[in-house]
Amino acid sequence: MARSGVNFSCDNRHKCKKCCKKANSKNKKQASKGNSGSFEGGRSINNILSLNIRGFGVKGKFGWVKDYCRKERPDIATFQETKCKGLKDSWVHALWGSSNCGFVQLDAVTLLIWDLDSFVADKRRLICGIRTIDSAWMLCGDFNEVRFQADRLNCVFHHSRATRFNDFIARNNLIEIPINGKKFTRVSDDGIKFSKLDRVLVNDKYLKLWKDLSVIALERMDSDHCPLLLRDQIIDFGLKPFKCFDEWLKNDGVEKVIQDAWSKSVTSSKKDRLFRDKLKNVKKDLRAWSKNEFGDLESEIKGLKEKATSLEALAKSGAISDDDRKCWLETRRNWIEKEKIKSGKMKQKARIWWNLEGNENSKYFHASIRRKYNKCNIRGLNINGVWVEDPRVVKEMVLEYFRN
Repeated sequence: MARSGVNFSCDNRHKCKKCCKKANSKNKKQASKGNSGSFEGGRSINNILSLNIRGFGVKGKFGWVKDYCRKERPDIATFQETKCKGLKDSWVHALWGSSNCGFVQLDAVTLLIWDLDSFVADKRRLICGIRTIDSAWMLCGDFNEVRFQADRLNCVFHHSRATRFNDFIARNNLIEIPINGKKFTRVSDDGIKFSKLDRVLVNDKYLKLWKDLSVIALERMDSDHCPLLLRDQIIDFGLKPFKCFDEWLKNDGVEKVIQDAWSKSVTSSKKDRLFRDKLKNVKKDLRAWSKNEFGDLESEIKGLKEKATSLEALAKSGAISDDDRKCWLETRRNWIEKEKIKSGKMKQKARIWWNLEGNENSKYFHASIRRKYNKCNIRGLNINGVWVEDPRVVKEMVLEYFRN
């Protein structure tokens, strides 16, 4: 899968020093459906717009895209199948709605535009490999391929091609951001065939920087593809659910904490509110008890690890006393015990059963937790064909659904 190559970095970061000296002409010819940007730094990205335009030359498409750019105000916009060569600055500025933008065009296929207030681009760097990028980056656009049979309707599904596409995603540790609003992103001109060809894929570092990502499929008008809008937006649906970790139940003091918190008096008169307030007391006391009992695991593990490493170096030199040796062994035991508590919490958060004790991979668990959060997080509901994100309306519809 080839892409246009341009590296983005925030204004307060230095540019990458490893630049490709020469672009591979073969990669240029193959570059078509996908576009990527590599981001560094923690700037919050509001909107990224992606669309297979199927030619800007058709009457009405320029104005349609221009209206979307002005309405959504994207930080970055990527267009595939532009079928235009040698675009002038004035044309791109008119499309973007401002002259404060940069752009790069790859033949008559791909156009990438970005806001200069948000990013600076190093055009000298052409990204020729995915796994060599050691930063946060994303890949989006029309891939002209599906992943699962459910991604096609009234179309032929090629299992071998879908397998290759899924293997490509797995090999490069990509994460797909779920698309909201519509099931399919491409409709044939005769209105018979439906496919999900457009996607947004990111790596784990990208999701670590911007974990509240969502993709909305906008209404298509002058193209057979729906525009995709990638947003970093926090939607407040109220209080987060309370989580009880297995490690707490292994502690002898947790039962007394729960009993004392439950026996506290509450002022609520109705039974449901009485039950709610008692649970609040348990949650509050357990949180304080956990902080006091287990402390800051990260800092404790770091301190124990450094101490054990220094004592081990002393033991290897042969200049360690019996007391220091006992201290070294005790420090290692405490270190391992804290690591088990930490990995147990991470396993429970990621909902992964791990049977090979001692082989836990913290990086893997962190990635699994982020993937689960992004996949399971509710962003909104499709109500009567309209995507709704208002928490009040969503809650009412969910309540009405289960009530009936």
